[in-house]
Amino acid sequence: MSAASNVRWIAITQFVKIGSQLVNMFVLTRLIPPSEYGLMAMAGIATNLAFILRDMGTAAAIIQKAELHDNDSSSVFWLNMIGGMVLMLLLWLAAPFMSSTFGEPRLTHVLWVLAITFPVAASSMVHQALLERVSRFRLIAGIESAASLLSLAIALVLAFQGAGVWSLTAQAVITAVCTTLLLWRYSPWRPKMIFDRASIRSVFSFSGAMAGNQMAAYVFRNADSFVVGKMLGASVLGNYSLAYKLMLFPVQNISWVAVRSLFPVMSRRQDDRAYLSSLSLRSLSLISFVAAPMMFGVASLSHLFVAVFLGPKWALVGDILLFLGLVGYLQVITSVAAPVFMALGKTGWMLRLSLIGTPLYVLAFVLGARQDGVQGLALAYLAVSVVMAFPTFYFACRLIAVGLKDFLVALLPSLLSGVGMMLFVMFCRDRIPATGTLLFTLLAGAGALFWLITVALFQRAAAKEFFRLAFKRIKK
Repeated sequence: MSAASNVRWIAITQFVKIGSQLVNMFVLTRLIPPSEYGLMAMAGIATNLAFILRDMGTAAAIIQKAELHDNDSSSVFWLNMIGGMVLMLLLWLAAPFMSSTFGEPRLTHVLWVLAITFPVAASSMVHQALLERVSRFRLIAGIESAASLLSLAIALVLAFQGAGVWSLTAQAVITAVCTTLLLWRYSPWRPKMIFDRASIRSVFSFSGAMAGNQMAAYVFRNADSFVVGKMLGASVLGNYSLAYKLMLFPVQNISWVAVRSLFPVMSRRQDDRAYLSSLSLRSLSLISFVAAPMMFGVASLSHLFVAVFLGPKWALVGDILLFLGLVGYLQVITSVAAPVFMALGKTGWMLRLSLIGTPLYVLAFVLGARQDGVQGLALAYLAVSVVMAFPTFYFACRLIAVGLKDFLVALLPSLLSGVGMMLFVMFCRDRIPATGTLLFTLLAGAGALFWLITVALFQRAAAKEFFRLAFKRIKK
């Protein structure tokens, strides 16, 4: 299956998730107070770590492996099942300690329930990896969409009944259970009673560094929540958590589509450097073309967006989102490097970059929070993200022989247009005699018009490629 077909089906899944996330943000946030979101964010510090550890990079190894045997798949399945059970037990044991650390007694019970998802999800990871390996993204799209919609419906019912944090907890559990059941139902593969140590060693030659990279990434992606929760309290963490989700909303719905669709294709063509170079540059150009108006738009309209759509109790979200919107753009464009490293088996390079970046992020979070609270932390997040983008792109480009000129040609038109649009919207914001929804609509329209003008003047090639990707198949 082609990269374009992969993108289309993964995009369908993401559109369903977008709808679910919109309801989460604009309906559940009206029903659930910030402190309840903060409690779920505290639980997320532990569950996110368990999520990373549950397969230790083995699913990606199954997709990347040039020659895959049934011994490999079955051995990985049983390894993942053991890991899922161990993680569940560890979370049960760690829950009281986490609860005591944050001073939130209910956190113990939330973690006990969420821990059940790990052996459940572990039992279907190989099934999904095998489907992604052969680009069965149409089937995966249906499965993930069904799970998202069912879990959202249950969360809404519970939220209207005043269940608070348990609405969010139930949503996570139902998503895991439904996804697993459907993957077992529609995937033809079944595990055998095989645990081959040679197969495990072969897989770990790729996944070991992958797991280390994920662990390092976990530290910096959750250190901010830990610092905010510990230093600034649950209510501020609830605001930060929502701002982070708003930032991740377009990030995940662009970069996740790109990584999931590019990785299998690049893995199959890993010996063709010219193809990888061309595909990476086209992907970078397209991703930046889509992400720039979104993320720079989010940054420029952050306060007004929060006032109109979330209400005054979430006012702090606007201050945070101003910086996290720009962080989101950097995360989106650097995501193009991940499938390059992974497809070429250079997960060790990813690990080294993470080991450099992680202590920088953690130090920046602490210093930023001490200096200027949650806004200082968000600004520090942006500063380190800018610094780490340079080595990430340098090493990825070096692997596939992409020169600086080609890289800049792919990135700069959309980047400069996005910055220009943001400055234009900010200029207009204080000069338009309107407020509330009307002002938001006028500024969004002005920003969109500015972006379209830059597309016509500087980004015609990217626009043509975008529509070609959307409506035609890219040849393998």
